[in-house]
Parts: sequence; C-alpha cells; structure tokens
Amino acid sequence: MDLEKIETKDFCCLNCFVGSFVDKLFDFDDEFTTVSVIADGDIIQEIFRQLMSMTCTDVDDVEAPIFDMKVVDFDNESYSKEYILTIDNNFDVFLEPMWRNNQYGVGYLNAESNAVYVYETANWDVLNHVDADEVFIFGFED
Repeated sequence: MDLEKIETKDFCCLNCFVGSFVDKLFDFDDEFTTVSVIADGDIIQEIFRQLMSMTCTDVDDVEAPIFDMKVVDFDNESYSKEYILTIDNNFDVFLEPMWRNNQYGVGYLNAESNAVYVYETANWDVLNHVDADEVFIFGFED
C-alpha cells in the first residue's frame, strides 16, 4: 500500500459518514463500482443499520429499501476483529469478517474496491490488503 495514497477524514457523526460513503459510489465512471468500509463490529453494525433503513418511494408511492443484502456474515459476539462492508452501484450489500482462519487460509482478506474507508482503530495490517483507487482513514470528531 502506497502510504501517500492514503487520506484522512473526520466526520461529525455516523450519519454524515454514511452519506459520504454512499455518495462515493457515484464518483467513478466505471461500469461496476464498489465502495468498502473496514471497521470493528460496533461501527459496522451501525453503518449496516443505516444502510438497511434507507428507503425510496417508487412510482406507485410504495416505500422500498434502497439496498439489497447479498451476503451478510456478522457475529459481533464471537468474532472481535475487523469486518468489511461493501456496497456496489447495483445497491447490493456484502458484509463479512475481514479476518479468515479456515480451510482456505489464515489472515486478512484482500479488499478490492474503487474506494476503501478504514476506521481509525482498525489494525494497520489491513492496509497491506487494500487495493483501491482511493483509501481513507476515517474517524469522528470529538
């Protein structure tokens, strides 16, 4: 990971972060765009809740969720390392543990996205597994 490529961002609150995170999907001209966040279970849980509560109204005035859960593997009780949550421009959500210890190997998954946000308390080793056009270390103002 090229450290010069990493930016830091502080957000006033989780709502502002989620808004910026979702807006980032539209900053790229690629046919398929993904944006990811890597953080501990408590932060990921709150981001996931906000994404799942976002709705839009269709032409029949029916309110429907914007995002569709595709893969959700979350257990904040028995797993204590980082999670990776990814959204794509099809409005699909993927959430899974960033660390693996199974028949496929031991270690962090590779995070490949157009943009990746890494929460400030994450293990810095995750940055060695990030492949993105834009990388942000983020936190919240006191």
